[in-house]
Amino acid sequence: MFNFYPYFYNWQVRQVPTECISDKTIVSIVATKTLDASKKEKIRIFPIPTADNLYIDGDDKLSNTNYFIYTLDGQLIKQVDIWNETNVIGTTELKAGSYLLRIVTSEYSVSRLFVVIR
Repeated sequence: MFNFYPYFYNWQVRQVPTECISDKTIVSIVATKTLDASKKEKIRIFPIPTADNLYIDGDDKLSNTNYFIYTLDGQLIKQVDIWNETNVIGTTELKAGSYLLRIVTSEYSVSRLFVVIR
């Protein structure tokens, strides 16, 4: 499965070296490994919107996991290293708005949008 972003246009993918070409920029891509997409799709975060805590649910145990919270303009706001199976992230220190949660395990990385309300 490929993700395409609306601000890239007229992509062309070529072999050796693999490049994505658009009117705006040239981006080189190096594929390091593939992943069963079903694992990533089973990660859920709730409630959305949230006021206090964000809960993470998935089929896998999410210990030894890093969570990163970014603003929508890419600024890293919070990093949480989870070494147990607690899948709760406090959001009380975040301002009201939309954020991106990036979940990084040893096997995959997945991102989800969420909204904080006050």
